[in-house]
Amino acid sequence: MATNHSLWGIIRQFPSPSALRPAYRFLRFSSQPIHHAENEPKKPMSLSNLVEKEVKATPLSSLPTFGSQWGKFFSDGSRRLSFNPSQVLKPSDLQLENLIHPADRENRKPRPVVRRAPTKKEVQLTDPFLYYNINILREPYNPDLLANFITPLGRIKKRALTGLSKGNQKKVAKAIRRARCMGFLPYFGKPLERYSEDHQQRRDGPGVDLPPFAR
Repeated sequence: MATNHSLWGIIRQFPSPSALRPAYRFLRFSSQPIHHAENEPKKPMSLSNLVEKEVKATPLSSLPTFGSQWGKFFSDGSRRLSFNPSQVLKPSDLQLENLIHPADRENRKPRPVVRRAPTKKEVQLTDPFLYYNINILREPYNPDLLANFITPLGRIKKRALTGLSKGNQKKVAKAIRRARCMGFLPYFGKPLERYSEDHQQRRDGPGVDLPPFAR
């Protein structure tokens, strides 16, 4: 018992841990800001809710019709059908042939067909030089033949218009350049055009008769 009292006396001589440590005042902070009810951000609206809100806010009388929004006529003069805001449409109603007035559908000109270059199988029938085994490079002195592959402005036609193969198209272009260098073909325009009957009629006009040497 004496030993126990002596140990407790020794321990009591040392200060307690709470006395050694300074008294700190711990404050609890939060990283998330406190939002008040009036400052809370609104939830984002979905697209359907936004469209529905705009439709309800806009009166039906102010909504434009299809005809007034895009015009009543096409570029070729055909009339366009107009739609009402309360009208129910099918996907086929928005096709081009259904947008035209029924009275103008027959008179409407079809769209021009976009031509493409012929394939290897089609070249066997569309290329005359390949069909008759003719070397076009030997014909630079024949302007009547080469004039068929030149536009009225003097440009060489593309394969989509000539129907030639890739090799013969290059040969035709080379033959045309050779004929131009030798003076058989003009650089601008087509040859012998001023001697054609159509050109004489356009030049002379009605009621004008020029002598042969002036034509």
